[in-house]
Amino acid sequence: MSENGYFANMQSKKKYRKKTSKETVVETVAIDHLNFTIESGSFISIMGKSGCGKTTLLKLIISR
Repeated sequence: MSENGYFANMQSKKKYRKKTSKETVVETVAIDHLNFTIESGSFISIMGKSGCGKTTLLKLIISR
């Protein structure tokens, strides 16, 4: 936890390999098992490496 709140570290994405009859498909999971509450009037910051799911998270928050 940071001085004024919680800190969530966005880690690298996971890759899963699936074998089909003709080829191997790689599926990427950007965000998995995430649960949090943002109180009205709060200021938050989302930080992480390129491709770790920051934009995906924001799109989920605004329900796109």
